[in-house]
Amino acid sequence: MASQQWFALRERWAREWVARHATEPHCLICDVEWALCDDLHHRTYDRLGTESHRDLIPLCRSCHGALHRILETDRSWRRLNRAQATDLIVLALRRKVHKRGIRQ
Repeated sequence: MASQQWFALRERWAREWVARHATEPHCLICDVEWALCDDLHHRTYDRLGTESHRDLIPLCRSCHGALHRILETDRSWRRLNRAQATDLIVLALRRKVHKRGIRQ
């Protein structure tokens, strides 16, 4: 994930996001503007190295850490595939952030 290939993929992903959404990417949890130094979370590793646009989601470092803490410490998420678990955790964290009015 620290390779030149990964960084090039991140740059391409960001350009595709702007083309698809007509806006810069933002963290899907806290809505802070996403930058190339932030994280792309793999919803799935099924196509590792040839990820589709939907395989990756933009997260700030803080929210990415929160997602992984939940994903890795609560065994109930392991009953779902990674994409399903990711989507549900993102939704739960978004609700929590927006309920509290917290923006990072």
